[in-house]
Amino acid sequence: MKFSVKLKGEIPQAIQRFCEAHPQIDTLFSPVLLSDSFFVVKVLAEVNLVSLLTELREDPNVLAVNHGYLSVDSSERFIGDRLIVMFESAVPQTTIDSLRNLFSLVTVDSSLAFLKRYVYKTTPQTPLSVLELANLYALLPSVKYAQPDFWAEIILNYQPTDQYFDYQWNFYNSDGTCPGTDIDALGAWEFTLGDSTIKVAVLDEGIEAREDLPASRLVDGYDFAGDNSDTVPPAPPDSDPSPGDSCSFHGMACAGLIAATHNTIGVAGLVPNCKIMPIKIADNGGKKYKISCPTPRWGLLSDSQVGNALNWVWAHGGSVSSNSWSSGTCETEYSPDIAQAIRNSVNAGVIVVFSAGNTGRPDGTPGCVSFPGNMQEVIAVGATDYCDRPWYYTPSSVWART
Repeated sequence: MKFSVKLKGEIPQAIQRFCEAHPQIDTLFSPVLLSDSFFVVKVLAEVNLVSLLTELREDPNVLAVNHGYLSVDSSERFIGDRLIVMFESAVPQTTIDSLRNLFSLVTVDSSLAFLKRYVYKTTPQTPLSVLELANLYALLPSVKYAQPDFWAEIILNYQPTDQYFDYQWNFYNSDGTCPGTDIDALGAWEFTLGDSTIKVAVLDEGIEAREDLPASRLVDGYDFAGDNSDTVPPAPPDSDPSPGDSCSFHGMACAGLIAATHNTIGVAGLVPNCKIMPIKIADNGGKKYKISCPTPRWGLLSDSQVGNALNWVWAHGGSVSSNSWSSGTCETEYSPDIAQAIRNSVNAGVIVVFSAGNTGRPDGTPGCVSFPGNMQEVIAVGATDYCDRPWYYTPSSVWART
């Protein structure tokens, strides 16, 4: 069982003191820093979580504490000190500001104010919890949706295995067992290798220029994950979407499959004449450092981070939004903010593609398409083997849907 807590003092010293003062904390689990001294910890199995949280709320060194939350299929989510509110388009700014002042909130993100969407942060004067505030806002007729700015771990749903075109049977399958079970890339390349006016945004662990993916093929992108170094706290998001270290290869692999140069190096991209828009939303598979308490590790993404990234694509001329990851839950409205960002993208003419997820099981238990791939506005992509048979982890419902 896990929960989020905000402490007084400097990190990591505050975490050290907290772990030492509360033996109920599982020190084999690396605390996960969210933001502004909020982090996630795990309790030992035999601990009564309700009693512990009651005790912590009386601790003068604890500024706030929140339960962890599970989706219907047990995906974990955590609350910090922020909430997301999107107002109806006709609501005047004076009303928006009055509500913010009434609850003593601070605006931390107004980048989508033209859509009437704001991210707020609570203060010591805020009279209600984040969850209570989100529920209260959601009841107002002037509000389209409101939610805590949940933090969750995304699941990167593709891992590269081969480096050379002879092994890219998904593009051209010349195997004698199941020839032709491919996407007919060779035939398509007779007509086009893509178009430089098409910008394919890859939302992943980061992308940088390499000899097989030259800088001329990359357009401006953004880093919504922040600094991927060991600094505490991590640096804020910036305009450098590079991976940052040798462990973050997932985004590079995805970009290579899309647009790697046709030459004698590495793999062949499907559309090497298209442009890649690098959008960094995660470091190292979403789970950077697995080390013992009290040292924090980075990795969980907030809904507002992902929503901002998706909205950034259409606002900066992206043509396709490629997302080889999923939330791991089959709920269709898992995050109203992410769902709205996808609808904004589609309304702007962007093609939005997501992984269907890896929810199938080796014993044949069928899985379901994970959010956001299960949204009607999204093209969900599953996986097949070299004979066009669905891989066991591919959710069976994707085949019925397509």
